[in-house]
Amino acid sequence: MKTTLTYSALVELEPRLKEAEALARQHAGEDSDRLWFHVIKPAFKTLVGFASRHPHAAVRSGEAYRVAYAHLLGIYDNRGDAGEG
Repeated sequence: MKTTLTYSALVELEPRLKEAEALARQHAGEDSDRLWFHVIKPAFKTLVGFASRHPHAAVRSGEAYRVAYAHLLGIYDNRGDAGEG
């Protein structure tokens, strides 16, 4: 049975995600794709997913990237607390 990766589990493995989350919260609700693509996304895109060099395989997975992306975009889009996403 496959275990679902959560954002909380990712943060435990890669604490620097908190910095990207702080940026997403700082700019939450701003009407600018530019900020997402040029400020927030670069803050996490090498921490998780295929571009990551993290020693833990789960952090380097596509699922890790999707989980982090969805969570941080949820915050940035000002949809409230993004939860576990």
